[in-house]
Amino acid sequence: MPLTYTHPSCELLVGIWRLREKWESRLGRSASFIPYRSYLSAKYPAHYTSDNTYINGALLVDDALFEAVTGLGMQQALVKNNRVVAVRTDAKMDRFETDLLAVTGMQVLDYKGEIQWIAFPEDVFTKNGKEIARDFVAITANRASAEVDDSNRLIAPEHI
Repeated sequence: MPLTYTHPSCELLVGIWRLREKWESRLGRSASFIPYRSYLSAKYPAHYTSDNTYINGALLVDDALFEAVTGLGMQQALVKNNRVVAVRTDAKMDRFETDLLAVTGMQVLDYKGEIQWIAFPEDVFTKNGKEIARDFVAITANRASAEVDDSNRLIAPEHI
């Protein structure tokens, strides 16, 4: 049974945060994702407004990708290797497929950068270390830690 049989890929925990939480922390607001399996929509409903940005829930966010997604104009879609990355539209979408974009008159933009996806179960584990480090930097940004007491022996003080 696949990891995403009972919950959408955006709910996978990779690093410190779930994929959804990574996007929400950068966006500064809650985010909706369209579940790949339609039966999950009841438990994980999308929230629709007059300005919707749909993000592929299997994406690991980085600075370049975040800028590209937040820079989308209305009725634009970002695609990488014929796979939908993100869509911004005023329409309600319940499917996330490349062929649907042409039918709805979306302007399709090809993303030139590298994208990290969670495509296979082992990706959760092989990408976890890098994501822990990335999440830690995001969580501790603009924060000052307390000084470490002299009674503690530090092995890697540069990571504190």
